[in-house]
Amino acid sequence: MSPTSIDSADSVPRTDPRQQSQSPSMFSPVGDPTRYSVSVDDDDSNGNGHEEEDFIHFPTSPVQHVLADQDLHDSSWQHFDDDIAEPPRLRLESDMNAPLLLQNGNRRHPTPLNGLNYLNFITYCANCFVSFNVGVRGLGSQLPKSVDVFLEVQTLITPARWAYILWAPILVFEAIFAIAQLLPYYRARPIIQQGTGYFFFWTCLVQTVWTLAFAFEKFIVSFVAVLCALISMACLLASQHYYRVRGKKSLVEYWLFRFPFYLHCGWLILSSVVQFSILFRYLTSNIGVQLAADVVALGAMLPPATFFLTGQPSGPDFVIPLVIIWSYIGIALPLHNPSDTLLATYDHSDIVAVRDSAYFFACTVGLMLIPRVVIWAFQEFCTINVVELGDASTGV
Repeated sequence: MSPTSIDSADSVPRTDPRQQSQSPSMFSPVGDPTRYSVSVDDDDSNGNGHEEEDFIHFPTSPVQHVLADQDLHDSSWQHFDDDIAEPPRLRLESDMNAPLLLQNGNRRHPTPLNGLNYLNFITYCANCFVSFNVGVRGLGSQLPKSVDVFLEVQTLITPARWAYILWAPILVFEAIFAIAQLLPYYRARPIIQQGTGYFFFWTCLVQTVWTLAFAFEKFIVSFVAVLCALISMACLLASQHYYRVRGKKSLVEYWLFRFPFYLHCGWLILSSVVQFSILFRYLTSNIGVQLAADVVALGAMLPPATFFLTGQPSGPDFVIPLVIIWSYIGIALPLHNPSDTLLATYDHSDIVAVRDSAYFFACTVGLMLIPRVVIWAFQEFCTINVVELGDASTGV
């Protein structure tokens, strides 16, 4: 008996495409994306010793993710053209975050850049321009530099100058992110389109506002701006956590698209508490209130460090706790030789108390960090991952 051809879509029950994608499959759909051929072996013999095959033509594609602006995260299909000699293959788990290719006849094109890709790159460049020309150069000496403003309104928790060198790796890694998210292989990944979203744009925007407000010594506006930047960056990290690669961690994804923002978030935590202290110095001349604000600001950096070490469902991350330790040390060391401004404003005992408190908090974070690093290293390098195979018929 010759193979039976079924051309009518009514003779084939329509099923939910998600149920099809969850079922185990030994082939990938081939041919026109709107029409697929499926070969089904029948257990019954046709009497001639040959197995009967039914060729079923689906009038609509079971593939949910054809366009690049759709959700790509749970796609388990790979598209191929009949006229291309390249053999079909299964879409592996490692490919889940690679962008699908748009088809145009026999050619496959990478997903085009969209507005979000351009926006991320442009806002990063604008933020760098403002930070360098206003914050570092003082707009050609027309405005005070950020460092000069910090020294003018110095508080007990103003970090040393060398602590600000952390801005260099932040800008470098975010430049790598801004360029990498333009590349065809990464531009349509969920961690970019949905995970990062517009949070990076908002962070750069309000950080630019903070740079300008701080240069003009508008400390209320600068405090609100840096706090908004911190909130936006925290939302970015939470969103990326949801859209990260499932299963085994991707080192490339982490270093390109997540590490720069952990580093930036840690620095924004320090900037927020310093701006909080400067705000109280600006609003009141009461030394007791200023001292209380400094102590509260010191303690405010401890909960974020604790959360990223012990509170994340996905496991600890060490970048933000390390930045906070860096910040505590950067605050404590200058207090061994306090400036004339601090000596004229605070008692020596107050300066020593804040210095010792900074060391205490740094040691506290370090004592939480060391065992977590040991446990992480043991789990990462000294354990064997066991994968349980479920029943293929149930798709578990």
